[in-house]
Amino acid sequence: MISERIRPGNPVFVFIAILTPWNLLNTYIDVNGQQIIVSRYYQETKHRRRKRKDVFDISEVIAIGWPNELGISIQEAKVDGRYGTYAAQEIDFLLKSGEIIPFNAKPYTKKQCRRLLSLFSCEKKKRLSKALGL
Repeated sequence: MISERIRPGNPVFVFIAILTPWNLLNTYIDVNGQQIIVSRYYQETKHRRRKRKDVFDISEVIAIGWPNELGISIQEAKVDGRYGTYAAQEIDFLLKSGEIIPFNAKPYTKKQCRRLLSLFSCEKKKRLSKALGL
């Protein structure tokens, strides 16, 4: 049984999180046996951030890919701000129930994303696999 917590490893995210330590503390992936918990903050509007915690079983996932590969729309809104536009690097998990779990890969390294996606035996779309070297 695998049990581990993956914290963001992207140096830029970690550096910026020094100014907002609650962001770093509440951003993680918890792998607990056959269940995964993805906890993070996301930008809801220009001035509002929300905490989101998704819990799902590994066996419930039927496909993983970028939104355009899965034929769905982007789950997180792009936010325009004073210093530019922020768009999540979104990897989506499509569940048997039809629910879509978005995962922002920006705070994590490619190695961490590969480790997470290696837990799943479901279909991984071609462009995602090529980008991460799966």
